[in-house]
Amino acid sequence: MQEIIDAFLNVAARRKVEYADVRVMTRRHEGLATRDGRVDELEQSSESGFGVRVLHKGRWGFAASREMSAAEGALIAEQAVRIAEASATAGGAPVRLDDTPPVQAEWSTP
Repeated sequence: MQEIIDAFLNVAARRKVEYADVRVMTRRHEGLATRDGRVDELEQSSESGFGVRVLHKGRWGFAASREMSAAEGALIAEQAVRIAEASATAGGAPVRLDDTPPVQAEWSTP
């Protein structure tokens, strides 16, 4: 996971974006069905993915993927930057962020 984050941040730094964040998600599901007091079905699954957001040239760019690799992290970062660049051609006032310090957090269900 850290490789994906590092690849994304490397592209963001190289492309000189004003702001960048990445969110990595893993979802796990377990299901159980019983019939007549016995386990009838048991199901387990998980899926992962990540989404990125950049502010570049005063415009937001978003992209996401389910492929969890460093190469994909870099590719998706480039895609988000290109989306921001395309959005900049639409005109209007550029987005300006305030000087609130960044936050790093982690959350999981109990």
